[in-house]
Amino acid sequence: MKFPLSTKAGRLHLAGLALFALSFIPGIFVFLATPLFIETSLESAFKHGVWNRAPLALALALGWLDNFTVFFRLPGWLLPRPGQLSWR
Repeated sequence: MKFPLSTKAGRLHLAGLALFALSFIPGIFVFLATPLFIETSLESAFKHGVWNRAPLALALALGWLDNFTVFFRLPGWLLPRPGQLSWR
């Protein structure tokens, strides 16, 4: 859809696109800092017995790895079988 910039809708559309693009700047830093947080949290858990951040680190690790399913398929043994997720 094309909006002329002279209209309110066009300026709002341009502002939305700019904010969307700017949101990737902190997002990429967080994406890159997550493995470091995971590694230090799990290291402190296993070496020093400080387990308070370990559940968060494991949840972040699963979520971080889940981001790659956009580009790659999950292995077959991780995929649910037909009818396996039935709530009946």
